[in-house]
Amino acid sequence: MRFRIILSTVLTILLFLAILLGIRFGYPDKVVTFLKVSHQENKKVTPAKPVKNHLSLDSALAQCFRDLEISQNQVTKKLIPEDSTLQIKFQVPRGKPMEWIVWFVSSCMLKADYINVDCIYHSEQKGCRLKFKSLIPDQPGIAMHIIHSSAFFSKTARMAILVEDFGFSADETTIGFLSFPEPLTVSMASTKKLSTWTAQIANEYHKEIIVMLPMEPLPASSRYSKSAILVHYPEEKIRSMLNTAAEAVPNFAGFSNYYGQKVLEDTRVMEIIFSEINKRNSYFIMTPETRKSVSKPLARKMNIPFGIIDFTINTDLSAAAIQDSLNHYAIVAQNKGNVILKGKATPSFIKALKNGLPDLKQNGIGLVYVSEIVKATAKENKK
Repeated sequence: MRFRIILSTVLTILLFLAILLGIRFGYPDKVVTFLKVSHQENKKVTPAKPVKNHLSLDSALAQCFRDLEISQNQVTKKLIPEDSTLQIKFQVPRGKPMEWIVWFVSSCMLKADYINVDCIYHSEQKGCRLKFKSLIPDQPGIAMHIIHSSAFFSKTARMAILVEDFGFSADETTIGFLSFPEPLTVSMASTKKLSTWTAQIANEYHKEIIVMLPMEPLPASSRYSKSAILVHYPEEKIRSMLNTAAEAVPNFAGFSNYYGQKVLEDTRVMEIIFSEINKRNSYFIMTPETRKSVSKPLARKMNIPFGIIDFTINTDLSAAAIQDSLNHYAIVAQNKGNVILKGKATPSFIKALKNGLPDLKQNGIGLVYVSEIVKATAKENKK
């Protein structure tokens, strides 16, 4: 053991002296070359192996472009004779990070036995450049140039926004929500002034309408107390109140509770409400979720499309703060696939929606009506 340590020390000293002498007499390049060769000889190199599920280059590219929703007119190819490199330039839809695009393209190319050997991202305008090398000898290299197109992916994460307790006022805020170009869902109380007229106007502006049903809360609340559904009401009265609300708010697509924790925990009352909703081929959105609520299992039992508000936005904050919240919930939507938000109609809220819309689109978020998420979830639950 001692002999090995001594021998290793001597060899290290001799190597060090050789390096010094090489540098002293003008042979630094040879010394560096010697060290590189020695390192390479000692290093075990495991060559990359071709993948088992091999595709031709054309097939791999066709599959890649199809999955990325890239049409042929967005792709240009050019062979460079000097180095036999195939240059491919294409435009990819917006809605997914460039890092994900690079990963996906590289995965597709690996099926044709090409590996990514270089990646340079310039900017949003100039795009990203990739280089691929074939694992099979005598195959051409590939240089790709990827830029974003003006279109968006058709399959995006979905975000539904419910503007709660919406009412008409002759101001910029109301006009802003009504004229907002993307889908919005508004809930209205039937007892509110001009509710019928407001619903008609909202329908003309292609806003989805929900009938807001005031219900008995825990603890008791005075707001909408006269029109609230109480747990001790007989069946006839509950059905009559729901019919009156539905007649006062035309063109509705669904119903939601307003407060109502006590009612949401009562099976008898919720069965009556859901039976009336079922007659109208509508859905029910609950806000907020309560631990003792019977609504979700009961809705599934009665085949009622049912949803729950995921998050409530504090719309009394500044537009910048609300926009930050929207960006945060966009990340949640990307992870979950969809998200349902609610908030009040305030000037800062509509300003945040308008300012934040380009960012939501760029991050692959599609604004949809609440019904689209609720009914899609109901279909998935039936499978």
